[in-house]
Amino acid sequence: MRATLDVILKSESDTYYQDIYSTFTSELTRSGGLISLIDAHSDNEKRSRRNVHDFLNHYELIAIAIEKNILDEDFYKEWMRSTYIKHYQEAEEYIDLLNKGKNTSVLFINFKELANKWDRE
Repeated sequence: MRATLDVILKSESDTYYQDIYSTFTSELTRSGGLISLIDAHSDNEKRSRRNVHDFLNHYELIAIAIEKNILDEDFYKEWMRSTYIKHYQEAEEYIDLLNKGKNTSVLFINFKELANKWDRE
């Protein structure tokens, strides 16, 4: 449980995490949303895409750590459930398009599975 609390506190206070979260939320509101990052061309768009991927990878890591019993699922879920599900739903179309281009669902699959599980509960 202590590791779970440490992850939550670190992500809420870490400057880099705050920056990638800010990029994620700002990309949601821009014309084309996250989907526009699929074909990023400019350096700024590429940087935004990297930040969005880092943000989504944070949730992927959380899902894997929960699956491996490194983090406490009940504790994390009590604090982050609605936000975790919301962020997945906001990124779902983008994630699906990324995976479609790969002809396999491998990117952010653990994030997807955990968000869907919690959404069904």
